[in-house]
Amino acid sequence: MTNSKFIKIFFFCLFIPGICYADSPLTSTPISNAYEDLEIVKKAKASGEMNSEFALFLHNESNPIDKKAALINALGWDFNGKKNAMLYCNIIFGKQINEKDIASVSAEDNFVIGYLKALDDYFYPYKAVPYLKAAQKKMDDSYTVFIILALVRAQNADFCSSWKYVNKVFRNKDLEKDLRKEAVKIIYDYMVLYKNDCN
Repeated sequence: MTNSKFIKIFFFCLFIPGICYADSPLTSTPISNAYEDLEIVKKAKASGEMNSEFALFLHNESNPIDKKAALINALGWDFNGKKNAMLYCNIIFGKQINEKDIASVSAEDNFVIGYLKALDDYFYPYKAVPYLKAAQKKMDDSYTVFIILALVRAQNADFCSSWKYVNKVFRNKDLEKDLRKEAVKIIYDYMVLYKNDCN
């Protein structure tokens, strides 16, 4: 990280507490903060671990995709890793859903599993990409799906590439804005710090 980048991120975190937990796209974009009016999101934030209530909410296709993303985000991450994707698969499918099983589950379940995997092991986010790409292929107008995949791809990229991944979504006018404006702002306000590295 360049000194200028470190300074910018330091002051961003200093003056906007609660936004920056670590210098990474996945762990520094708490979109669940924009959904704290939802009881299930508050429960997820307090618990941090997958259970039957959360799993059934995430599996229910009548629940909006942005609220599912908020719940997953609220479950959070841990430096030592989590097992929420594994727990979700065990509760819903009674087994693990591996890459060979991607075609056999719904697009929304692929999104759920992918985002959970990304936060469970954010040092190795590439494990989540196949699931999220499968979700994106079928949910090809969802802003939520596109921006989460962009954050996952940005996780291990250089700063300029990280900005380009998310900015492509920010600029895409064809997507359905199915993510709350406050959540979009949380993502933008952090990721824009990477923009100057493209100069």
